[in-house]
Amino acid sequence: MVMSSAAAYADAVAFIFGNANYSLNPLPQQQRWQRFTQLLSAIGNPHLGLRVVHIAGTNGKGTTSAIVDAMLRASGARVGLFTSPHLHSWRERIRLDGALVSKDEVIAAWEQLRPHVQVDVPFTPFEKLTALALMCFRRASVEWAVLETGLGGRFDCTNHVPEPAVVGLCRVGIDHVAVLGNSLEQIAAHKAGIIKRRVPAFAVPQTAEARRVFEVTAMELDAPLSFVGADHPLAAHAVALACGACGGRTGDDAAMLPTWLRPAHQLENFALAAAMVASLAERGLLHTLAPASGPAVVGAAQAAGLPDNLLRAALATAWPGRTELVAERAERAGGGRAAKVIFDVAHNEDAVRGLLHNLPRIVRAAAAGAGGGQGSNPRVELIFGANRDKDLRTMLKMIGTLVIPDADAAAHGHAAAARPNVLAIHLVESPHPKACPSSELAAIARDACPGAPWCTQHATMADALAAAVSGERAELDCTVAFGSVFVVADARAQLARLRPDMFSSSDWAFEQAGEPPIV
Repeated sequence: MVMSSAAAYADAVAFIFGNANYSLNPLPQQQRWQRFTQLLSAIGNPHLGLRVVHIAGTNGKGTTSAIVDAMLRASGARVGLFTSPHLHSWRERIRLDGALVSKDEVIAAWEQLRPHVQVDVPFTPFEKLTALALMCFRRASVEWAVLETGLGGRFDCTNHVPEPAVVGLCRVGIDHVAVLGNSLEQIAAHKAGIIKRRVPAFAVPQTAEARRVFEVTAMELDAPLSFVGADHPLAAHAVALACGACGGRTGDDAAMLPTWLRPAHQLENFALAAAMVASLAERGLLHTLAPASGPAVVGAAQAAGLPDNLLRAALATAWPGRTELVAERAERAGGGRAAKVIFDVAHNEDAVRGLLHNLPRIVRAAAAGAGGGQGSNPRVELIFGANRDKDLRTMLKMIGTLVIPDADAAAHGHAAAARPNVLAIHLVESPHPKACPSSELAAIARDACPGAPWCTQHATMADALAAAVSGERAELDCTVAFGSVFVVADARAQLARLRPDMFSSSDWAFEQAGEPPIV
């Protein structure tokens, strides 16, 4: 009996994710590496015919990958993008020319892959997804594949690409210590594993420990390594373009940037992506480069061969859940305040620190024009949740000291004059098996920072968001939902259900309804 396309798709999803185990890996790293090499050989080594941009790091690699993808597509190239994890539909992980891979394409590629992954010790979902992505890219004849590592780098499935065109190293922090080690040097060594002999490598500014590891690895492999910061000429030129689009420069150029790009760490990711694409252009690898569509390119951008339309495409990159502002399109009747929600997947210590450091600027910009919040201390509520395997006490301490400063407040980046007026910090639990229950979060939080306005009155994300966007909170300027990817995914999905008018009709949040359950 021939299955319907819907049944075939559901069967593929069940096989890919059916053995997901969030606590165990079935085989040692080296053995998994060798077995995945054999799998690639069995399916015709789809990775060997691809031009690849490879990106690793603890935080920022998804954003950087999305920006590179946008710039390459703006050059006229056909591009495949592989990222992880996903927010709403697992097909977000595999994109062709900016669109989620179609269900029909999944079925076609999966039929070719499935016989080779039916083994006694199952391949992990990420291994199956990586192989599937590479097959989809080969079938689509992409000119470029942008690959984000899943975990670490050295033994990551994506690292089987022998010679990428360029590699990028995002910020390295403490995360996944059970697999990567509990020191920055150990973690950086895993990330540095994507550096290849004589392949240009670029990195954002790093701690001294991570920088030293990258430099030694690059020197051993004779790979040119450049560190790229927010002051890179291409980033500066992009800021100038954004200011020009908004009517000229002001005292705060960052205020002219898209909300997601205003934090300093995001501008570093932008610069990293631009520098990598410029490296491709300088070596004549962007043979499809389209002519500039705007004013003549000047300075560093011209020298790098990057037309303004590539930088404009980067500025227009949409990457949900990364300092993302979702707002009502108009003020409420009768003078009510428009609902505004910021989503951010700040799921580890370094990411939470970066978000909180930039939060005053972000929420002031979000509150502007909302009928209030025009002063230096807009009124906000925070919604936070995380997985058990993170350093919960450290993150909750940082969040609490945003409100109740202590002797460590300066170390967490909280200047008293700049702190927003936080009315409540809602602690929630995502549907993920590794999620920390809100009651446990509250116990840790109240011990770490007793005076902060911790709140567990909303049992679910839906309840917390419903209160935030109801319009009954006249004193509220903005709500910030952050934490694990699963918390942010739940938050976006719940807001899309409560207020679909606040999202584009093509938003990924609406893809979730058509997906079979992933267990």
